[in-house]
Amino acid sequence: MLKKHFGTRHVSRSALVCSKCGQRFSKLEAVQLHIRRSHVGRPECSECGFSFMSVRALSVHLSKAHHISSRPEPGRPS
Repeated sequence: MLKKHFGTRHVSRSALVCSKCGQRFSKLEAVQLHIRRSHVGRPECSECGFSFMSVRALSVHLSKAHHISSRPEPGRPS
């Protein structure tokens, strides 16, 4: 019984990885909670898939990491 518990509840730290940010977990419940708290319902980068706390943070990320302006250039339609 104890072996079954450890086999399903406690895995090696590298076995459970968040597909959005790469953070590692040793328990399935921990990665599920992390995904709900950190990624669900948050603005997400269309280039790399990272999620952010605010649209402003996403805008800064797009500008710095991908050199994409969130504002249209003067004289260009949006």
